[in-house]
Amino acid sequence: MVATEHKALSDNLLIGDENGKIILTLHPNNVLFFKSEDNYVDVHYLLGGEVKTELIRTTLKKIESTCSYSGLIRVHRSYTINIKTVSSSKKTHKGYVLQFDPLPDLQIPVSASHQKQFEQYLSSTTSTFPFTPL
Repeated sequence: MVATEHKALSDNLLIGDENGKIILTLHPNNVLFFKSEDNYVDVHYLLGGEVKTELIRTTLKKIESTCSYSGLIRVHRSYTINIKTVSSSKKTHKGYVLQFDPLPDLQIPVSASHQKQFEQYLSSTTSTFPFTPL
């Protein structure tokens, strides 16, 4: 019983602050995206079907280095997304814009400096990609 609980916990993302103190423990399927604001990060996630936000004193770089989940992709200087929770993308003259079903009014840009990496991800996972580009 203990081994099963430990395994379930090890599958979660442990999100800590700048000192390494764990602030949030989230299942990867519930994470939408991380938004950087200077030395703080807004964690946007689902809890009970509602979108919640937690402000943590840390950086995106630190979160990316401590989370081993492969679905986290940096798409902008200020955004790291969970690619598995993106519901749609749209190609614009400036690049791509990503959307999430729980936040229909929010559009996250894929910056020019991260576009090549994003397109490589798209081409390498076309059969299993969780959304269809518009």
